[in-house]
Amino acid sequence: MILYDSRDKNYLKMQILNDIPERKYIEAETFLAFLGIYEDKKRERGYKKGLKRLKDYIKGKTCIEAGAGFGIFSEYLVKLGAKKVYAIESNRLAFNVLKENVAKYEQIIPIRSRIENFKPREEISLLIHDFFGNLLYDESLFALENLKFKPKRVFPNRAKLRYAVVNANKYYDDCITKNVIKQLSGMLISDLFLELKDSWQGTALEWQYPDGLKKYQIKLPYENLEDLLLVFGLQIYDDDLKIAEAGKDSNWSLVWTPVDANIFNLDFKIDKNHGYVKVKIEWTN
Repeated sequence: MILYDSRDKNYLKMQILNDIPERKYIEAETFLAFLGIYEDKKRERGYKKGLKRLKDYIKGKTCIEAGAGFGIFSEYLVKLGAKKVYAIESNRLAFNVLKENVAKYEQIIPIRSRIENFKPREEISLLIHDFFGNLLYDESLFALENLKFKPKRVFPNRAKLRYAVVNANKYYDDCITKNVIKQLSGMLISDLFLELKDSWQGTALEWQYPDGLKKYQIKLPYENLEDLLLVFGLQIYDDDLKIAEAGKDSNWSLVWTPVDANIFNLDFKIDKNHGYVKVKIEWTN
């Protein structure tokens, strides 16, 4: 595994070099990913700005940070006046760090569990999460549809997967050439290019709590598909406030694929037992 923020010249780079059991490798891989997430200070500022807007609502309430990681937002909820915060984290290594980080707060209760398996005894006024993948629904959002309780409010509560079709000639460089792009047919590639030089043209997916995922079938109006690239970008909102955006926050990447036909569909297959999502893109005319 190599983990880095490609937008930062002083990038963080980590690689597991020795042979370890697969289960331990997956656990460590997830743990190291948290370090990359916390390098994204813009994401952190966006989340805190949105939570600060809810300060009056949070004060004196019981809250949950789902997928708490190292617990930075649990700590922030306490600073905003939360009466109690359940910090829920399933990764063993991250949970060890979480326990130490929040030990000084009597209001924070760290619990090692997947959020789908946790059932609080009291009413939960606010659940905060960061379950968005680069393609919106390709990480853990499905977990919020399988809770054993119903929070009064979820933050962030909605997101969009935007798309654009661009002329690849504007993006080719010495490394990523036309011949390289031809080899990537049918693949969804993150960070192929780091920025969008064009404007978004539409929305492929929307998610809102508690309604869930809404998919749109998109028909592209092109006769000649040569040199066309389809690019996706995540936008995260809480009500009308934009919290984060792919290409601007390093935690989420733009996703690229060559245009192979005029109609595309993103398909998500959920493995609830192992907690992951498989995604594929389907093209038809």
